[in-house]
Amino acid sequence: MKQAGKLVIEQSLVQDVVLLKLRGSISIHSYEGLETALDELLGQQQIFIAIDLSDVSYISSAGAG
Repeated sequence: MKQAGKLVIEQSLVQDVVLLKLRGSISIHSYEGLETALDELLGQQQIFIAIDLSDVSYISSAGAG
C-alpha cells in the first residue's frame, strides 16, 4: 500500500490484471503518487490495469490531467 498526500493506493493482482484500489482524493497534491504507480506498472510491461475509484471522494481537474 502506498500513500501519497490524501490518496491511498492499494495494489493487487487478480489473474493477469493489476488492480489499483484508490481511497481518498486525487488532487494536485496527490496525483503524483498515482502517476508514479502507473509509470512503474507500464515500465514492467503490465498491460492489463484496472483502477477502482469507488472510494475516491474527490477528483480535481488538476489531478485528472
